[in-house]
Amino acid sequence: MSSPENVELDHERLRRLSESIMRTVIDSALDAVVVMDEKGVIIEWNKQATQTFGWEREWAIGRQLSETFIPERFREAHERGMKHFLATGEGPVLNKRMELVAVNSHGKEFPVELSIVPNKMDGVYFFSSFVRDLSEIKKTERTLNAVNDLAMSLLGKNSLEEIAWTITKDTIGLLDLEDCVIYVVDEKTKTLHQIAAYGPKNLDGNTIFNPISIKLGEGIVGKAASEKQTMLINDTTKYPEYITDDEARLSELAVPIIFDGKVIGVIDSEHREKDFYKKTHIDAFTTIASVCSSKLNSAINIKRREEVERSLRESEERWQNLIINMPEAVQISKDGKILYVNPAGMRLYEASSKDELVGL
Repeated sequence: MSSPENVELDHERLRRLSESIMRTVIDSALDAVVVMDEKGVIIEWNKQATQTFGWEREWAIGRQLSETFIPERFREAHERGMKHFLATGEGPVLNKRMELVAVNSHGKEFPVELSIVPNKMDGVYFFSSFVRDLSEIKKTERTLNAVNDLAMSLLGKNSLEEIAWTITKDTIGLLDLEDCVIYVVDEKTKTLHQIAAYGPKNLDGNTIFNPISIKLGEGIVGKAASEKQTMLINDTTKYPEYITDDEARLSELAVPIIFDGKVIGVIDSEHREKDFYKKTHIDAFTTIASVCSSKLNSAINIKRREEVERSLRESEERWQNLIINMPEAVQISKDGKILYVNPAGMRLYEASSKDELVGL
């Protein structure tokens, strides 16, 4: 038979074991778990809460919940709701999953899913809060919406400039980025040229501030194009080949635009913070590059054809002006019949127009 002392020790060991298990379970939770007493004072704060909001457990314990992750404009309503529940037992936001806005230790607001569950022990209430960061989910939703909108927007556009500016303004602008530039490849010179931009490079309308060109293989953009692969640099100060454009930034993401196995351009974005770009950004740029590649390739081919046709017209006009203004008579014939005579030739034949001579 166990002595009272042994029984007491067994109970103490069980209590400590139970607390240890509970601590492990709470800390291993994928969501932030925050427990507060009926006065709104935090009495439990797990590791995920620290990762989500930025405050360490030692700092958070003993503070009012309203001082931590609730934005200032909502704090009064939160405290009023607490008082109402304690007085009436009613709480419209309790025992429900809600999408709200939270704030972290840096003062940055972000979307969360929050559920608050009231419990009672020895006649005293305490509240368990479970918080899930929805930032990445919301980014994915915005990306999908932006890509869908892009696909629709491109339907009525055929020119290279229209397509490029649509990508930068209507799509990249929805991804909360500071900067983005679209490059296209010039196959003759093996060079990438900036044709559209979002951010500081776009000062007014469809105009790029000091557009630059980059050789294939040079810098982050050039390497992404030459190697046909995404380039993500989390700290450009450690990348000696980094090329400064309008200003130096610490992160850069370059995704090649590939059509039929050939790189036709690059989508490039830079950010002033290190380690800024995440998988969601890479996925977004890759999807955008895929969606616009066919349309962009057609526009590039149309522009090249227009340039060739314009060059031919200009060459023909130069030739015609040269022949027309020559003081000597010039006659072009085929099979012994006149096809063309310049003004000097008409004067030589004493004809008033070419029509009098063509065919003779």
